[in-house]
Order: sequence, then structure tokens, then C-alpha cells
Amino acid sequence: MNIRRGLVQRDWNIRRGGRSSPESLVIFGMPNYETKVTISMSDFELNGKMNNIELFRLYTQICQYLSNNYGMYIFSTGLGYCCKDDDENDFLKFNILIHPKWLVNIDKNGQKQKLPRSEHRNKVTEIIRETTAKILNNQNSV
Repeated sequence: MNIRRGLVQRDWNIRRGGRSSPESLVIFGMPNYETKVTISMSDFELNGKMNNIELFRLYTQICQYLSNNYGMYIFSTGLGYCCKDDDENDFLKFNILIHPKWLVNIDKNGQKQKLPRSEHRNKVTEIIRETTAKILNNQNSV
């Protein structure tokens, strides 16, 4: 109620910059799955071997590939993206929206089988690892 006894409805999301990316896509009828994935560069035997600029370029190439080939929407987070913050480990962090059509396995007959929700994050991580390996292999072959 305000002073004039009128009812005031507030959208508290406006104060923090509007709706989140997942909320916005759902409003427009676009199904999505949101997850965060961290990839350690030690998994690719590159821990400590890349500087910040090289890590950023790799991160950018991976994001571009995921966007173009999987329609993934990578959005910013306060967690960071690519980093040498940890003295022991270099890593890449992704905050991702992905369409559920990619969250499938191909069975032995070539049919797509929907994954249970508990497997979604593993599938997204698998896609990102494969993409990272592909980009790194392309860089090494040039």
C-alpha cells in the first residue's frame, strides 16, 4: 500500500537489472538447461604452460564453437572465466545455457535417447571437453 491507499506491485528483479538469462528464455518459450562447468588445464597437460592472454583466447574460441555448433548460450558470472588465480591450477569456467535437444545419447541403433536429468551436467562437461580437445589439436597442427 502506498500513501494514497493504492496497491503498489513491485518487480524486485528490476532493481538488479531485470530478469536472468534463463528466465528470459523460458518466458519466450525456449527450453533450456543451465549449468556451470570448470575445466582444469591439467586434464590437457597444459597446467602452467599458458599465459593469461593464451587462456583467454582459448576460452573465447571454445565459447564461439559452442555457440555456433551447439547453440549454447554462454553468459558471464562473478566466478571468472579463465584464470591463473590458483597457484597450482589453470582453469576455464563456463556458465552455460543449453537446449535439451543436446542432452541425449545415441544408442546402438542410432536412435537418440533422452538422458535422465542426473546425467545432464556430465553430458555438457563431455561436450566442452571434446570441444576443448578439438581446438587444442587444431592449434597444435598449425
